[in-house]
Amino acid sequence: MDAIAGPVRYVLQVPALGPEDYARLQAVLLRGLAPRPSWRRRLAGLVGGGLVGGAIGLLAARWDVTAELWVRSARQGWMLTLDGPGILLAALGVVLATLLSLAMILVARQRRGIRALHAVGGELFGAHELLLGDAGLLWRNVSRTLFVPWSRLTGAMRQGGMLLLFADRISAFWLPEALVAAHPDRAGLEALLRRHAALP
Repeated sequence: MDAIAGPVRYVLQVPALGPEDYARLQAVLLRGLAPRPSWRRRLAGLVGGGLVGGAIGLLAARWDVTAELWVRSARQGWMLTLDGPGILLAALGVVLATLLSLAMILVARQRRGIRALHAVGGELFGAHELLLGDAGLLWRNVSRTLFVPWSRLTGAMRQGGMLLLFADRISAFWLPEALVAAHPDRAGLEALLRRHAALP
């Protein structure tokens, strides 16, 4: 019996959450919070892009617009000439290379930010004791205690060898699947999580 969690059904010794598992956890949480574009918006984007591209092509044909590009090396004596489709492909290549570079920079910054958050989190991501009682979950270690009623859980997911139990869609408890699999009453533990957290 626990004063907060009520009659305790299970007590689990949960290991610390490492940087890689924390990054996966954050990716899952951000996916759940990000607004998903509806099929109408996707269709509007495709139609809009097609109309803009078609209008530019029609105007270029109507006005008989042509373009040429020369690149010459005075020292080596070679010259590269692009016209028509060549210029279009070169422009598309520049745009794609720019977008790819920006995406790589954003991903690198996000990874650095997640590592920094994990580093300053300290005991928040440390080893702890997780009590599963009739009233809810009690998370505790030497530095902090957190109680979440079962009613505040909004779902569960299996991800990268972890069971993630989501609370209010903005935070999560983690349980290594190996820890659950090795529990003497695995069936009862999973039934409890399935009943309260919709564990798949």
